[in-house]
Amino acid sequence: MVFYRALSALAESKGLRDRGGTKQIVLRYATLYNEHLPQAALNSQTPMNAMRMWRASHPQIFKFEPGLNRPGCDR
Repeated sequence: MVFYRALSALAESKGLRDRGGTKQIVLRYATLYNEHLPQAALNSQTPMNAMRMWRASHPQIFKFEPGLNRPGCDR
């Protein structure tokens, strides 16, 4: 919910009109959120660091290395 509120506030402040600009804003914010902002629910870790630690302790449930930025769904 916080993620979407921040995105809508950002979109309103930038006055985005085209899809290309909106896509770039969303991708940059997702990168910032996942890789640089520690989350209290994750013991003050970033989501990507928490996923890497989870993968190290439970490798059998992951098909791919987290954070390789593949488009689309995992198969």
